[in-house]
Amino acid sequence: MKVLPVGSVVKARGIKLLIVGYQMFYRENRVNIGYLAAKYPRGYAGKESLGILQFTEIQDVLKEGLHTPEELRYTEGLRRFHEHAEGLDGEKWRLFMESLDEGLKKEKRSRE
Repeated sequence: MKVLPVGSVVKARGIKLLIVGYQMFYRENRVNIGYLAAKYPRGYAGKESLGILQFTEIQDVLKEGLHTPEELRYTEGLRRFHEHAEGLDGEKWRLFMESLDEGLKKEKRSRE
């Protein structure tokens, strides 16, 4: 699965949408990660104009946003996070986040 960069324009649910960010959300007691999107071409017009779009809902990519080294690192990390976290229930999510937090602490200590 490829995670699209912010600024991408896609077709989903039969309409054009602009990806403006990423969002973690719960559905059916499971963790999911998706895009934060607004209707294209209007874009963001207040928080009421935003919706969550699951990665799997995209029907067509009309235009990909800007790819930079920072974006590629971020979206690759998000893709890997998604593979590990999506669908975890509450207890498994808590354990996953504790493990992730411990890994980040070890990485920080190794850099000091």
